Amino acid sequence: MRNLLCFVLLLTGFAGHADAQGDQIAFRESLYNNIYVFERGELVIMQFGKNQRFWTESVYDRSNARALPVTYTRFLTVALAYPEQPRSMLEIGLGGGRTAAYLNLHWPSLDITSVELDPDVIELAIEHFELQPNDTFKIVERD
Repeated sequence: MRNLLCFVLLLTGFAGHADAQGDQIAFRESLYNNIYVFERGELVIMQFGKNQRFWTESVYDRSNARALPVTYTRFLTVALAYPEQPRSMLEIGLGGGRTAAYLNLHWPSLDITSVELDPDVIELAIEHFELQPNDTFKIVERD
């Protein structure tokens, strides 16, 4: 579809590997992952982890909502340069939701739908990453 831009995040290929760092402010053992939320200064970090291995899913800089601190999130936004005039975007995997929130901030007319399998990820993202779904930014819990 010409007007649908689809980002598929293959977590093993794009998510950054990192050691848990900062003060832990939330933890969930969900059906799918162990989800950790850390705070380090102005940064809020969501990581998935198991067996002493952690993968950074999202980083939110509370001092600058326009920042994309995780490298792969900056690369994802480049895809919007290719379609002529995209009207909608589908994001598979919400994580902390910062990429979709960033795009919603800069491109408020773009209709964004983020689909996330894990309800715990959605809840933690809304609680700690200041996500504000609206008419053009929707979060859907679905497999």
